[in-house]
Amino acid sequence: MNRLSGEFEIKEANWRIHLWAVWFVFRNAVSGWTYFTMSFILDIGWMITNIGIMYYLASFSAAGMAPHLASYGGNFASYIILGVIMTAYLEGAMRSPYTALSSAYWSGSFEHYAISPVGIPALLAGSTLFEYFHGTLRAVTYLTIGVALFHIEISSSANFGVAVLAVLLGTIPASGLGLIAASTFNLLNARGGRNPVTWIVDLFTALTSGAYFPITVLPKWAQTIGLCLPHTYTYEAARLAILSGASLTHPVIVHDLLMTTLFACILLPIGVFLFKKGLVKGEKDGTLSRWT
Repeated sequence: MNRLSGEFEIKEANWRIHLWAVWFVFRNAVSGWTYFTMSFILDIGWMITNIGIMYYLASFSAAGMAPHLASYGGNFASYIILGVIMTAYLEGAMRSPYTALSSAYWSGSFEHYAISPVGIPALLAGSTLFEYFHGTLRAVTYLTIGVALFHIEISSSANFGVAVLAVLLGTIPASGLGLIAASTFNLLNARGGRNPVTWIVDLFTALTSGAYFPITVLPKWAQTIGLCLPHTYTYEAARLAILSGASLTHPVIVHDLLMTTLFACILLPIGVFLFKKGLVKGEKDGTLSRWT
């Protein structure tokens, strides 16, 4: 029997151990992020610079985008800044499994998680928690600067509850894609910090999902690609909720949430299956640890 065949099950009934392990991974990630002062300052500086770049890009192209933004209130700056905020969460959910696996492998600590009572789920959960924490800081920074300096417009009837629901639901299929991406670490030997799944999804998400501009400006073939990405529906639902106050019963919101749920039901099981398959392959080949 493969030693890792049960790695996705909780091995003990003591939840305190698992919560402590998740906290341990999260705390280490935060420490690693803040430990080198210059790198930490540059990361914060990039958050501030990025929102300014996006705002001025939106200002320069606002006139051409106006006809495509009627359902979002017509303000391209608000549209694009909300896209940057949502991307912080979706990217975090998608990148965290590969980042966790890669970091544990190269630091020589992966085998400790593999044989410990808490197992690999604690490693993934702690890494994901850090990505959400980091994404929240980015979101607060972007929104604060956007409102205070760039006067982005938020509907007075903004439905933040629906927007949060859309983003939270959107992180599930994104996590599925993240597990698929992490599986390539062992299945395709993608150990150099990049993997083909994240590379392809990032490319098409940026171009065809509506992250930074409405997909209606694209040719039909590109719009079709966008409709095959779960991100597209998250962006649309959250923006409609915030910029036009759309409720949970709005036809577009209902459609987008159903599509996101469908993607979640497909991608998450595939991701878990491939991730486990990668672990079993790595164990069989003797490549789970960099020291073997």
